[in-house]
Amino acid sequence: MRSTMGAAFFVIGTMVAAPAWGWDFPGHRIVGAVADLILLQHYPTAQQRVSELLEKQNGGMIERRSLSQAAVFPDCAKRGNLPFCGRPPSDEEKAYAERNPHHDKFHFADVPLQQPAYVASSAGTDDIDVVQMIAYAVTQLRGKAPPAKPDVNLTDTEALWLLASTSVAVQKSASFLQRVRNADF
Repeated sequence: MRSTMGAAFFVIGTMVAAPAWGWDFPGHRIVGAVADLILLQHYPTAQQRVSELLEKQNGGMIERRSLSQAAVFPDCAKRGNLPFCGRPPSDEEKAYAERNPHHDKFHFADVPLQQPAYVASSAGTDDIDVVQMIAYAVTQLRGKAPPAKPDVNLTDTEALWLLASTSVAVQKSASFLQRVRNADF
């Protein structure tokens, strides 16, 4: 089990290294599709566990979903994101947002460009920013109890959504910071 989840984290982490095509849902879905393919071809056991986490019971039917689909779920749960998602939030996304009232903070950290590295509890960081929530989700998916955070209540499926979604944001931020350091913008 540990190697399965380790492989899943590796693949999701590789999404960070993949080029991001923007903040929009097609970019998130493309990066998720790449992760789906890597898992399927190189980590079939991890792919099976990811598939199980993403399954949704729909009446008597089981709906199978991919990382490509799940990569947009946390963003689609945000208020006013219809133009981003191209659809209204699902009941599942609404339930996630209701249980996690500050979920919009899970997707970013506003570390000043002058600060050479991320330092928890420093300017622009938050106890529920993207860095903290990635660690939280990974801990949860490894079957351990993450440190308690007020107003954070993720299912394992939602923890996986968060990792799939934030991988795109982390890549985009890293790419921007590299361009800033190289004065290439």
